[in-house]
Amino acid sequence: MFRLKTNLFASLPSLIASAALAQATATLGPGPAAVSGLAMNDLLNVRAEASAIGKTLTRLPNGSLVNLFECKMFNGYEWCRLNVADDPSITGWAPARYLLPLDLTESERAAIAAAQDPSAGEAAAATPPATPSGDTLPPGIEERFASEPYRPEGWSEQEVAKLQELASRLRPAQAADLAPTVPLPKRVAAVPRPNPRAEENGGATAAAVPTEVPTEVPCARYLGQPMQRCSFTVAKIDDKNADVAVFWPDGGFRLIEFREGKPASSNSGESIRVTREGTLNMIRVGKAERFEILDIVPYGG
Repeated sequence: MFRLKTNLFASLPSLIASAALAQATATLGPGPAAVSGLAMNDLLNVRAEASAIGKTLTRLPNGSLVNLFECKMFNGYEWCRLNVADDPSITGWAPARYLLPLDLTESERAAIAAAQDPSAGEAAAATPPATPSGDTLPPGIEERFASEPYRPEGWSEQEVAKLQELASRLRPAQAADLAPTVPLPKRVAAVPRPNPRAEENGGATAAAVPTEVPTEVPCARYLGQPMQRCSFTVAKIDDKNADVAVFWPDGGFRLIEFREGKPASSNSGESIRVTREGTLNMIRVGKAERFEILDIVPYGG
């Protein structure tokens, strides 16, 4: 088995090049496999659960070696449980469509050998590769944006429906639809904005107010995780009320509702705590999630 893996690893580039041919005839099962079929510079998310919104454990490029344990159908899509060959301690789930089995049958080996023939390679080089048209969807796009939501155990239909409505209204792809009705200025006048809770801070006021709306906000999703940068979109209601959706780099979002000039609640169902310094809101949702959002983000100055 180890000799087989070594030989396959040596021919992995040409093996991945013929991934479409092999995947057309091979079936997935326990054994070695390689990541294939991703778009250029894209990475495959290995998740803790067989779900597009499960926690991301690691990301793998094309050509990465993995060991498959089992493959099952979840919500209409096939997922495989695997561990990473370079780090077997990482065990998770990934979509089967991006995994190429390396324990191939004789007929599959013959097909790949034909694809690796030098004369065949010269003929292929003489023919420019086909480029996808504007009407062709990238591989896996349907799975990444599947309409069927993941329903955690114990959730009611009403809770799932509310989550769908929020995601439909605030996902980044629809941010452009919000812009004409709720314009968010790129620059605002440098006019001091009164602190609505100055009396809570002993009468202290901010020394300076930022004059540009940031494009990202500091955020952290997990306990003990350093702050990182998250993109966001804003649905402004009026001068004192707005909804801010902060999008996690590893998928999903957190909706924070600003009411009467301050963060009031979120869509997580967890408690929300706020510490204020000048115009900066330092927000903690539940035990782990943290955000730093300036007043200029929800209100535009």
